[in-house]
Amino acid sequence: MPGGAKMPEEIGTVIKKTGNTATVRIPRNTLCTGCHSCILSQDGTSMTAKAHDPLQTNIGDRVKIEERQSGRIKAGFLLLILPLVAFIPGYFAGVAISKLTDILTREAWGVFIGLAAFSIPWLILFLLDRQRIRKRSYQMHIVGILKRST
Repeated sequence: MPGGAKMPEEIGTVIKKTGNTATVRIPRNTLCTGCHSCILSQDGTSMTAKAHDPLQTNIGDRVKIEERQSGRIKAGFLLLILPLVAFIPGYFAGVAISKLTDILTREAWGVFIGLAAFSIPWLILFLLDRQRIRKRSYQMHIVGILKRST
């Protein structure tokens, strides 16, 4: 899919159909942590995922699904690099603010404002992640039928 990274594939069974959307039960995987595409089952050994179904599967079909996400590199940049880059001007802004007040030392202001600037990219990523979950932009896609139900 152009513009989106191909994610690891999972194998599951279609348990419900609604239009072009299928609910698929897949076994729980260690790669699934923090994905938010699936809903964990009550027993904790499997998950259900709503998946776009361009192949018109039937209930009971064994299918291959994948998650396509765009922006994973951007998220990594926001999470790892940008906070470090933001800390430096934040530190110097804190030092400049310290000249206007006598409450804390120059270094304390620098560290305080630097840490605030350091946390802003994480806040942005947190809000974007919540928005993507609400919009279901992490949706799974059925990419193959392994076995038709009989």
